[in-house]
Amino acid sequence: FSFQDWPPKKNFKDEFDELYRSFTHGVPFPDITRPDGVLNLASHLPMHPISPDLGPKMYNAFGTFQDDCHHGSTRLHEDVTDAVNIMTFASPGTDGSPGGTQWVIFQRQDTPLLRQFLKESPAINYCDVGDPIHSQSIFVTSAHLQTLADEYNVRPFVFHQHPNEAVFIPAGCPHQVSNMTDSIKVAYDFVSVENLPTTVHLAEEYRRERLVKDGDDVLQIHRTLWDAWI
Repeated sequence: FSFQDWPPKKNFKDEFDELYRSFTHGVPFPDITRPDGVLNLASHLPMHPISPDLGPKMYNAFGTFQDDCHHGSTRLHEDVTDAVNIMTFASPGTDGSPGGTQWVIFQRQDTPLLRQFLKESPAINYCDVGDPIHSQSIFVTSAHLQTLADEYNVRPFVFHQHPNEAVFIPAGCPHQVSNMTDSIKVAYDFVSVENLPTTVHLAEEYRRERLVKDGDDVLQIHRTLWDAWI
């Protein structure tokens, strides 16, 4: 059970002003990761009702079973922008060990092989229309990861996140999250110059995906670049 992208219909700053101020004061590399960071291209958008909501957003979830029979808290996907994710709380494990989440993050250059595996693997059995990563319907298990390593030479970064730790996810890197224990995280999407080519490319991919499935252009990347330039 989880609440993702919370609050779903309201601005985080308006709903949780004190938490918003705590986040902006504590986020690392604020010039690029804060909503008003001077190096965050999205910060140059004029504020009006149709401006994209890049966060912060809160993710609250119970712990999940860590086996091949259960999917995690956040299924495999890739984001158009860079993101920073800060864990603010995690309950301890049943043995008293520190709680947290397990991240699986693939390198951007491995995405074509990962996509091929997801489409062709009988263990995945992906039959939906559209892209298997953009569908956000698949959770890669440890058995799948072993097959990726043995047959495709694809080895993602697998690590744990604990309270007061920040995880940076570059644009275009497929990733998934599994909560080892109950936890609360706050995330914010930002637009960096360094990963701008990837952001533009993925925005076009998602545009094509919206021709297959319904969806909205949340980022409006070309408008974002225009406002940053002027």
